[in-house]
This record gives sequence, structure tokens and C-alpha cells, in this order.
Amino acid sequence: DLDMNTMIVASTGSKKSLSVIMPTVESLSGAGSSMIINDPKREILDRMSKALKKRKYRIIILNLRSPKEGQAYNPYGEIGELVKEGKEGAAQELAMDLSEIIYKSIHSEKDLFWETTAANYCAGLALLLAKESPDNLSLEGIHELHMKGDILIGKERALKTYFDEVKDKYPKIYQLVEATINSPSDTYSSITSVFSSGLMKNTFNKEVAEMLSFSDFSVKELVD
Repeated sequence: DLDMNTMIVASTGSKKSLSVIMPTVESLSGAGSSMIINDPKREILDRMSKALKKRKYRIIILNLRSPKEGQAYNPYGEIGELVKEGKEGAAQELAMDLSEIIYKSIHSEKDLFWETTAANYCAGLALLLAKESPDNLSLEGIHELHMKGDILIGKERALKTYFDEVKDKYPKIYQLVEATINSPSDTYSSITSVFSSGLMKNTFNKEVAEMLSFSDFSVKELVD
């Protein structure tokens, strides 16, 4: 069977949700399918939740506007699980995907170096935490690791000193961070400024930061 996609384009107030989305949810729930629904106005949740619960659906809500009204989800926790399972390639791919999402919002057509290097640095720190301190693997944990690694020990930053010792142990992680930690001071400051601004967008709100710091459900539970 071929996967099929449908795009609905219509103006606000044209009853897209009522005439298309909700009947689709009704049909899929009748077949017992799992669903991921983007519902920023909560209208689908408000109208369909009772019917879904009657059909024994478990409804998981991720609400970045009002985090306390939904579940907690740390996407970086999946990286830790993949590393535990020995799926290093999949872990690196997910780390890069998450970094791309974070830094795409500060995309610059003129020079991709800064966002690309910051994204690689973020992914490298995430993978290092997955290896060495998986309990601290989150957006806040990544930022904390950067702050600790930014401390000068003599003339070198702590993270550079650390990687000088372990780069042979973690060559793929080192490849992701080396352009940052080996940069001249001015370049390093510019890269890490982009790095920090990307993380701050997702951790500035304390409730959002807490929501993204752990998971109270497993993504694997959502698979048919």
C-alpha cells in the first residue's frame, strides 16, 4: 500500500476542522489507529476527547503554551535510549535532527557557518551526555555542560582540555564539536552566542523548560 497525504488549504473560519479533520479523526479512531494531531486552538481536543476516551484511547497532550495542562516530553531522552541499545548511528541522526529544528529558526541565507557549527556543537554535547551522564540529557543539561566546559583552566577551556583526552574514545562526537572548541576566541564567542540563543528560545520559560526536561510517557507506547 502507498502512503497518501492530503493538504487542505482554506481561509480562517471555513470549517476545515469541522468538515475534514474531525471526520478523519472519527474514521481513524473507528479503525483503532494511533494519531498525532496538531491542534493549537484545542478545538479538536475539546470536541473529540470524550469520543476518543470511550474508544479506550489514551490522549497525550503536549502544550507549549500552557505546559501544566499537558504531559512532559524530553525529546533528548530518546537519544539516551538509542545509545543504551547500541544504536549509535540512529542516536547521532536524531541528535542532528533535533539540532536542525532548534537552529533552523535562526537561519541566515548569507552565512550558514554559524548556525551549522552551533547545531553540530549542540548535537555533540547531547551525544556526550548520552554517553557520560544520561540522567542529565535535556536542553538544560546541554546548556549546563556548555557552561561548565566554557570555564578556563589555565589558557584552555575545560571542554577543549577534556576532548584532548577523549577524542580518540569518541571520534564522531569530537568531529561535531571540534570546529567550535578549536576556534579562535572571537569565532568561538560568535558560535556559542548562536548556540545559546537557540537553546534559550526553548528554555527561557521555566514551565516549558521543566516540561522538556523529562518524559512521563514513552514514544514507543504510541506505535500501533
